[in-house]
Amino acid sequence: MIGLFPRLTHRRIQSGVFEIKDFVLFVVLALIGNVVGYGCSALLDTILYAEPFSKVFTQLTIIASGNTVLIAVVGYFILKSVAKRNQQSSNLSEG
Repeated sequence: MIGLFPRLTHRRIQSGVFEIKDFVLFVVLALIGNVVGYGCSALLDTILYAEPFSKVFTQLTIIASGNTVLIAVVGYFILKSVAKRNQQSSNLSEG
Protein backbone atom coordinates (compact mmCIF):
# COMPACT_ATOMS: atom_id res chain seq x y z
CA MET A 1 0.00 0.00 0.00
CA ILE A 2 2.77 2.46 0.88
CA GLY A 3 4.52 1.75 -2.42
CA LEU A 4 1.42 3.04 -4.21
CA PHE A 5 1.69 6.60 -2.88
CA PRO A 6 5.10 7.55 -4.30
CA ARG A 7 4.06 6.26 -7.73
CA LEU A 8 0.98 8.47 -7.74
CA THR A 9 2.96 11.54 -6.78
CA HIS A 10 5.87 10.65 -9.07
CA ARG A 11 3.64 10.40 -12.14
CA ARG A 12 1.98 13.69 -11.34
CA ILE A 13 5.30 15.47 -10.85
CA GLN A 14 6.68 13.92 -14.05
CA SER A 15 3.72 15.41 -15.92
CA GLY A 16 4.33 18.83 -14.32
CA VAL A 17 1.47 18.79 -11.80
CA PHE A 18 2.10 19.54 -8.13
CA GLU A 19 -1.04 20.39 -6.21
CA ILE A 20 -1.77 20.86 -2.52
CA LYS A 21 -2.97 17.26 -2.12
CA ASP A 22 0.41 16.03 -3.39
CA PHE A 23 2.15 18.25 -0.85
CA VAL A 24 -0.12 17.07 1.99
CA LEU A 25 0.59 13.44 1.06
CA PHE A 26 4.31 14.20 1.03
CA VAL A 27 4.19 15.80 4.51
CA VAL A 28 2.01 13.04 6.01
CA LEU A 29 4.36 10.34 4.73
CA ALA A 30 7.36 12.29 6.03
CA LEU A 31 5.73 12.56 9.47
CA ILE A 32 4.93 8.84 9.54
CA GLY A 33 8.49 8.00 8.53
CA ASN A 34 9.94 10.26 11.20
CA VAL A 35 7.69 8.88 13.94
CA VAL A 36 8.44 5.28 13.00
CA GLY A 37 12.19 5.88 12.68
CA TYR A 38 12.62 7.89 15.85
CA GLY A 39 10.05 5.71 17.62
CA CYS A 40 12.31 2.68 17.19
CA SER A 41 15.20 4.67 18.61
CA ALA A 42 13.07 5.90 21.51
CA LEU A 43 11.88 2.38 22.28
CA LEU A 44 15.44 1.09 22.35
CA ASP A 45 16.53 3.98 24.60
CA THR A 46 13.75 3.11 27.01
CA ILE A 47 14.49 -0.63 27.00
CA LEU A 48 18.28 -0.74 26.80
CA TYR A 49 19.30 2.38 28.68
CA ALA A 50 16.35 2.63 31.09
CA GLU A 51 15.64 6.22 30.07
CA PRO A 52 12.40 7.67 31.45
CA PHE A 53 9.58 7.25 28.93
CA SER A 54 8.34 10.83 29.35
CA LYS A 55 11.77 12.21 28.49
CA VAL A 56 12.15 9.94 25.46
CA PHE A 57 8.61 10.72 24.26
CA THR A 58 9.27 14.46 24.54
CA GLN A 59 12.46 14.09 22.53
CA LEU A 60 10.63 11.98 19.93
CA THR A 61 7.89 14.59 19.58
CA ILE A 62 10.28 17.51 19.20
CA ILE A 63 12.63 15.75 16.78
CA ALA A 64 9.92 14.21 14.59
CA SER A 65 7.91 17.43 14.31
CA GLY A 66 10.99 19.59 13.71
CA ASN A 67 12.31 17.31 11.00
CA THR A 68 8.90 17.08 9.38
CA VAL A 69 8.65 20.88 9.22
CA LEU A 70 12.14 21.08 7.71
CA ILE A 71 11.33 18.36 5.17
CA ALA A 72 8.07 20.13 4.29
CA VAL A 73 9.70 23.52 3.70
CA VAL A 74 12.69 22.29 1.71
CA GLY A 75 10.73 19.56 -0.06
CA TYR A 76 8.03 21.98 -1.17
CA PHE A 77 10.47 24.17 -3.05
CA ILE A 78 12.29 21.21 -4.58
CA LEU A 79 9.14 19.39 -5.71
CA LYS A 80 7.56 22.61 -7.00
CA SER A 81 10.61 23.44 -9.09
CA VAL A 82 10.89 19.88 -10.45
CA ALA A 83 7.21 19.92 -11.46
CA LYS A 84 7.66 23.33 -13.09
CA ARG A 85 10.72 22.12 -15.01
CA ASN A 86 8.87 19.00 -16.19
CA GLN A 87 5.87 21.07 -17.23
CA GLN A 88 8.05 23.37 -19.32
CA SER A 89 9.83 20.49 -21.02
CA SER A 90 6.53 18.79 -21.90
CA ASN A 91 5.35 21.89 -23.77
CA LEU A 92 8.13 21.63 -26.34
CA SER A 93 7.16 20.94 -29.91
CA GLU A 94 9.15 20.15 -33.03
CA GLY A 95 9.48 23.02 -35.46
